[in-house]
Amino acid sequence: MFAPKKSIVQELYESHARPFARVVRGLLPSWGQHTAAITRPNIIDVVAWSPCNRFIAINCYRVETIDVLDSVTLQKLQALNPQRELWTNDGGPVLVFSPDSRILTSLGYLDRKRSFESWDLQTGGEAGIIRWESSYAMEEDPPITYSANGKMIGVRCQRDNVILIFNIASGAQTHSYSTASSIARKNDIWAHEESFRFTTVGTKTITIWEVGFTSGAGPTRVEILPAPENIDFGPKTDIKFLPDPRRLALNLKGEVTVWDVQNSKYLLRCNSTSFTSHMSFSSDGRLFACSTKGLETYVWKESPTGYTLHGLPEHEQHSITLFSPNGEWILAFCRPAMRLWRTNGFTTPPSWCTSPYGALPESPHHLADFLLDLSPEGMLAVVARRGDNRVTTIDLKSGVPRLTIDAGTKVYGLRVNGNNTITVTGDQEVVTWDLPTGDLIPDAKATKEDSTRTIHLRGSFPGKIIWASIFPSSSHVATTTVGYDCRARLYIRDGSTGEQIIGGEPAGSEYFFALDGRNLLIYGGRRGVSISSGGQVEQWDEVDVEAVGGYPWKSSRGYQITNDWWILDPEGKRLLMLPAAWQFHSERRRIWKEQFLAFQLPEPVILELGQ
Repeated sequence: MFAPKKSIVQELYESHARPFARVVRGLLPSWGQHTAAITRPNIIDVVAWSPCNRFIAINCYRVETIDVLDSVTLQKLQALNPQRELWTNDGGPVLVFSPDSRILTSLGYLDRKRSFESWDLQTGGEAGIIRWESSYAMEEDPPITYSANGKMIGVRCQRDNVILIFNIASGAQTHSYSTASSIARKNDIWAHEESFRFTTVGTKTITIWEVGFTSGAGPTRVEILPAPENIDFGPKTDIKFLPDPRRLALNLKGEVTVWDVQNSKYLLRCNSTSFTSHMSFSSDGRLFACSTKGLETYVWKESPTGYTLHGLPEHEQHSITLFSPNGEWILAFCRPAMRLWRTNGFTTPPSWCTSPYGALPESPHHLADFLLDLSPEGMLAVVARRGDNRVTTIDLKSGVPRLTIDAGTKVYGLRVNGNNTITVTGDQEVVTWDLPTGDLIPDAKATKEDSTRTIHLRGSFPGKIIWASIFPSSSHVATTTVGYDCRARLYIRDGSTGEQIIGGEPAGSEYFFALDGRNLLIYGGRRGVSISSGGQVEQWDEVDVEAVGGYPWKSSRGYQITNDWWILDPEGKRLLMLPAAWQFHSERRRIWKEQFLAFQLPEPVILELGQ
């Protein structure tokens, strides 16, 4: 009897199919809201959306190609390869589509001189080059736009407050308009009939200016509109102006404001220290978005009372967001990752953040995601959201939650020990629970009253705790606080008595144990504290991490994750390619323990390898 013939797919991938990876916990519904996601080997530096909504052009840092993507699937349609050296500036090129979406133009460098280079997207060939002979300074990302008829290109050089106009057919600069009397700031330039328009913002007014293509006269004042009262417009004020309808978005020291210029009223005033300068309007003004330092963007939708929260898409930290020209899609990109959502596909946001006015309370997403630890024998996972009270124990064989603990305190650090104990660090205390022996009853509950030990941490606590870690032996506890001066400081205390051993050491933003089983804490880069089993403390200014055993995100069993996002077993066989939603997260958010791999993402993700 003949064996069935293997398909081409089987021949290609059978060697990678076993041993396979089992998802113990992961693939959450919230991740399914995005319709597409991609990663690139290099940092995505510049993104542009075509006016027809069909294409997205991207360029990666120090990569001399421009990829044109399908705007629905994010799959590559074309790779445009400049015939000459195109750019050398660290900011990369600025990309803009022609009004008919046929031509893509890049502003960068050619032969060490500023230039425009254009490509015809129907043929993929070069459509022309314009050399920029002007001496005016060019920022990394100056506002640039086509004219409405597609014959001219306008550039706003913000550093020198100059508007430059170039004729595409002749390749020559035709006009240069100075606006030196205004404050230099990042403002857009846009096409209006047979001219370009731009804004300047004063202490009490917003002025709209116009420059033409045929006259050499200076800018013409079109309209003077009232600015919001009691607003200090400094040179560093983050501003986004929408021409029609006329709206002004501001980020002033953590308050995001949308001002209805035409009707002189606020549509949105929202306070949060997590907001960044990356703000975006849809072309009709119906939607407004502002990114955060955390893992989400706030998307507001116009309503009769102002802007109300419409969605909270999650993505990478410090992402930049862009709406499609028709407002039906929103794109977020940061580092090598990009995600795409439909704006009408968001779930209903929490009620605590739907008001168009007032401050946003800190949501759990602002608190650096989940804490996660695996038991030394690799049978249990313990997870808690940083700053939350709940701690959940998960059976790694079944993936079923076995014990949920109400810690009675906000949890900033946790540790699972080999003697079947869970220890958490909360607000000025360390609490320990003994896990029941034998099989745990599914969905069992415990409270602080069921704990076996509580240690109160002593000494100074200037500011707010943002991070805590318990040494593998639970002999010591490290906490980091941020004071009113916004500086992070590290404190180490005895895990049995709570007495302070080290206090007020300047701390950086990354903290981890070099190895489980070693009382070694590395902080602020390569500085370290080593505490022996006898309690002897030694501080190091420079730690050779590899010499002390390597990083904790390295597998002790020989598993690895390659640069193209495959998980390999110790023999080098491919087990699983990481989904795009997992790829962009730093390797420092991975935990390896025996055959298990865990990711500290917005939700815990745990894989079992080598089945």
